[in-house]
Amino acid sequence: MGAVKISQSIERGTLFLASRQLPDGGFTTTVFMNDTLSSTGKEYKIVFGSALILRVLGEVTLRQAQTVKDKLAQYLLSQKSERWSLNYWDRGSHEYKTMSYPDDLDDTFCALAGLWLHDSSLVDETVLAHSVKLLLATESHVGGPYKTWLVPPGAAKVWQDVDVAVNANVAYFLSLIGSSLPNVVDLLERAVQAGVFASPYYPHEELVAYYVASVYKGRSQKKLTRWLRQKLQSTIGRSPLRTALCVSSLIRLSEAVPEAAIEYLIKTQQTDGSWPNEAVWLDRKRGGETYYAGSSALVTAFAIEALERYSHSSPRLAEDVQPSVLDPRSIVVFEQARQEAGQLDKTLRRSVLAMIDRTASGRNAHEITLLPYLVASSLKQQRRLPRHILNNLSLANLYGWIAYTIYDDFLDDEGDPRYLSAANVMMRRSVESFGRVLPKKHTFQHIVRDVFDTIDAANVWEVTHARFVVDGERIMIAKLPDYKRLDALAERSLGHALPALGVVAAAGVSPDQESAKQLLTALRHYIIARQLNDDLHDWKEDLQAGRITYVVTRILGELNYEPGEYAVDQLIPKLERQFWHHTLPQLCKRMKYHTRQSKVAIRRSELFQEENFLRQLVEQIDLSINETLATLGRTERFLDAYNN
Repeated sequence: MGAVKISQSIERGTLFLASRQLPDGGFTTTVFMNDTLSSTGKEYKIVFGSALILRVLGEVTLRQAQTVKDKLAQYLLSQKSERWSLNYWDRGSHEYKTMSYPDDLDDTFCALAGLWLHDSSLVDETVLAHSVKLLLATESHVGGPYKTWLVPPGAAKVWQDVDVAVNANVAYFLSLIGSSLPNVVDLLERAVQAGVFASPYYPHEELVAYYVASVYKGRSQKKLTRWLRQKLQSTIGRSPLRTALCVSSLIRLSEAVPEAAIEYLIKTQQTDGSWPNEAVWLDRKRGGETYYAGSSALVTAFAIEALERYSHSSPRLAEDVQPSVLDPRSIVVFEQARQEAGQLDKTLRRSVLAMIDRTASGRNAHEITLLPYLVASSLKQQRRLPRHILNNLSLANLYGWIAYTIYDDFLDDEGDPRYLSAANVMMRRSVESFGRVLPKKHTFQHIVRDVFDTIDAANVWEVTHARFVVDGERIMIAKLPDYKRLDALAERSLGHALPALGVVAAAGVSPDQESAKQLLTALRHYIIARQLNDDLHDWKEDLQAGRITYVVTRILGELNYEPGEYAVDQLIPKLERQFWHHTLPQLCKRMKYHTRQSKVAIRRSELFQEENFLRQLVEQIDLSINETLATLGRTERFLDAYNN
């Protein structure tokens, strides 16, 4: 499916949305008496449809959609109550007075998420304080999960339900502000474990799964992706809405999607740029009849999101959609890897190609394949290095990345045996590719051997010292691992340093020279900062899986936890408070130290121009740290208000 065709489809869909938007910024919703929408429907001003459109478009970066989102945001702001809750009906509509519903969390938190994604300044500390009060007012238990409707405690049972879809939307908003609540996470975990995505408010389980996938980071992600892949196969050819939901969910979970799904979405777009209306939610039951609600605008928003997510995840699209991945040099590397895989046995070839394609569609494809070229172009005294040297360094990096990605799954007890042989092949190919860069007796080749030995030793140390036993909902905490000066964080990923060292070695700088040693120091500090940045975002999932990262070690150590058996659901709230109030600020300082040391070492190496690719990588970590610190203040205030 060509990039131009996808881009044109997205643009036509966006123009349709602009043409259907009301002067006040909202959208109408059609209510039908059956889920096929074959009966004559009636249009209403329903806030939920507009809130969901802004939430869906919130992560769409299209310039054409900006005006639509601006008007939508203003409309939703006009619908909020004094306590920042929203109602199903437009407050100025006849139905708001004659078919009254209480305000509810689904409308409210979909709208809050959409507003945050569109312009986070619209959701300031005052809004967060109100959101805390809304959650406290709807707790089914202390800490959640939450009831759907904002009603007094003694209200009728019909208003007291606890719904997984609604709680997923609450959790999604909390994730945007950098927070989560364990009881809500547990509710979503149970849904994924059971493979049941049912809600009294939604007729399609794909939409409930879409809500869950937007926030889920639990230990059953593979189970969720399998469920979504099966659903996708059954929806292609039957429902553009449900196909789009599965596509977006899978891509969000870093899974590849078949091109047939995208072809089906393009094929079902109508001449006016829209996608056909489908039932999205259940409107009400009356007189024994069930009424369904949806709109072409909302289905179109879901389709646009799916197409745009696909365009940013596929390495095969044209440069106007994904220039960083589709650099011609990157294409050559991936195609060469595919050609070399063609020599393998059929079954093994299938596994290897699947991993190559998955890597090509990932966020790191640019850095993996082009790193040698970008390092070479940053050298102060540039030499025109032979293309075969840079290509082999790129291939070596790609193969090594794939191999260790598969091995990591096994180290985390999540490995798929079908891919183990593929990892072994990739590791051999990585060593062979490095071997073609410089002569066998060159110092660089000794460095390659030593780095691979270091990586394997670090992996053995981790599985020996940094794994705790998890039995159901309990974790057996043993002696905390000693990460020393964080050397272990660098050693596990030291393979990332080899392409850069290979470039400077090919340019005539031996690895035992001081400038090359400074480069290795710079890369070590960068890798430590990057690993810390990754681990601080995943520490709860790591703990629940028994992975005791440096971040987990710091939190447990600061609270002086003794070896013993602990209930995870009781442990996490205590650790979360410690993390936000104490550990995270200290970790940010530690990461800043390592990024600063990396920049100093890059400068001392005297190998690179003032503006260079390695410095850009380090500055990306700095930006992430700054964003984390900006979120920290908001999250601390949210948690303080909630816990008080």
